[in-house]
Amino acid sequence: MAGNRHRERDAFVDTIPARPKLAADVSLHAPRDNSTTWVLERDGRQYFRIGPDLARLAGLLTGDYDDDELLRLLGNRWTKEGLTAGISKLHQMQLIDDGREQEFSARRIQIVPPMSVQFSILDPSRVLPRVTPVIRLLSRRPAMIVCAALVVGGLLALALAGDDVTRLISTPVPPGVLFLAVAGGFVGTVLHEFAHGATLTHYGARPRRMGVMLFYLVPAFFCDVSDGWLLPNPRQRVRVALAGIYAQLVYAGTAGIIGVLLPAGVPRDALLVLAAVTYLAALVNLLPFIKLDGYLALMAFHDIPNLRTSAMTDARNFLAQALYGARRNRILTQRWIVPYGLACMAFPLIVIGGVAFALWTQIAQGAGIVGALMVLTFLCGLVLAVGMGAVRIQRIARADGARWPRLIVVNLALAGALIVGLALIQVPERVPGHYRLDDGKAQLFIATTAATQGITVGAPVELRSQGVVLQPVVGTAVVGGGGSPDGTLPLADVLPFSFDTGLDLDVLTYPLDLRQTPDYPRGTATVTVGDQSVWGWLYSRYVAPVTGSS
Repeated sequence: MAGNRHRERDAFVDTIPARPKLAADVSLHAPRDNSTTWVLERDGRQYFRIGPDLARLAGLLTGDYDDDELLRLLGNRWTKEGLTAGISKLHQMQLIDDGREQEFSARRIQIVPPMSVQFSILDPSRVLPRVTPVIRLLSRRPAMIVCAALVVGGLLALALAGDDVTRLISTPVPPGVLFLAVAGGFVGTVLHEFAHGATLTHYGARPRRMGVMLFYLVPAFFCDVSDGWLLPNPRQRVRVALAGIYAQLVYAGTAGIIGVLLPAGVPRDALLVLAAVTYLAALVNLLPFIKLDGYLALMAFHDIPNLRTSAMTDARNFLAQALYGARRNRILTQRWIVPYGLACMAFPLIVIGGVAFALWTQIAQGAGIVGALMVLTFLCGLVLAVGMGAVRIQRIARADGARWPRLIVVNLALAGALIVGLALIQVPERVPGHYRLDDGKAQLFIATTAATQGITVGAPVELRSQGVVLQPVVGTAVVGGGGSPDGTLPLADVLPFSFDTGLDLDVLTYPLDLRQTPDYPRGTATVTVGDQSVWGWLYSRYVAPVTGSS
């Protein structure tokens, strides 16, 4: 094994140019204030903190000197082995020019792993210096007290209007309210990003780009404040990261206070929805497990660049050791890193594959074959993501010395446990649908693509409201007898927005005998038809609606 490692290292060293130079998109930044830490920046995307010795070497990598000339320039403190190790380290960080064409640094479109695509629109450094006096004003104690009062006042306003807020986020949103709330959300998002850039400018650094992006397939705005790593004080970097959330909270509080003071109507409802959703967005933004502001603040506070990536690498190494007996490798030494890395690996699957998937599956599957196909495609994507993660752990384990017998035995055991679990664990089988009340008559509507063979007279039905954020239980019923099984349902009745689309869906119609009358005239419904294995549940819930089998 040691011989293999030496051969791999020698092969890697052989790829270093005879006269090494930094890549064209790499910049070396001197320390600010009294710090001794230098920063190597790669095109505003990656920042590496290095000591003065390595910085001195990096400054000499212009492509004009070979090893002997570099040793003479560096002085007697450097040895041949030390020079090779330093250049190898920079090469491993992909900071050395390897002869390949470098990407254009001013590109409009950037792909940021794992699931972000950014479209640059403007250079904020030309605009934001004009608003730095406002930032200085807002950073003074009287202004901060006023802003805190607005945040708390907005929360109190939403509490006073709690019944209205619950109704608005639990029921279909009227067109006027939706339009005003979306427009207000656009303004709040722009304000959020400008707050990041303005705070960075206030501390003397330069925001690079501002624009729109697809973040985990969700449209959003962004302001590139990566140059915050050039700030010498971690507290300044934390403030830059949290400035957007601070602006969001003040904006939400202002909207809530104004909304609760207005008379009943569309503007009041729109402001209450805007305030509630903006407070919720600020709370989500604080979560440190995906690349949101909370993560950036955590990374800045601990002064660890690429914290999430390193933590997930350590977590995978931990799993490779625990499962397959691989050697334990650590990038970071803090005790909380591995649990944090495991949470970072699981969180996107829990949020996207759990909360969001569960919230929107009912609506999508109620929209017929197209919705069912979208749900199945999304589910396959989640399974693929989990599979790719498992493959990465296998590769790490093999590279770190795990032996094939243990790899095979553990994988067979895991596969067996998965198969047994899918076959033997029983889960309730529920058929999603929608309900509607007309003149006291309750009807259940099930998409024709759903597996309906288990729906019989007397089957229990749970009735829920149909909101964008909340879908609480509002009533109960059982499937009644009689009625016509064929019918149509307006597409507007399965969407959380109350406007007519002019489109109808083919559905199966069942009468309902109400046990608890719902407060809302329409919403989602779930019919419980019995228990079955996890595999059978997955098939009937997600595959059968697409294949047409039942």
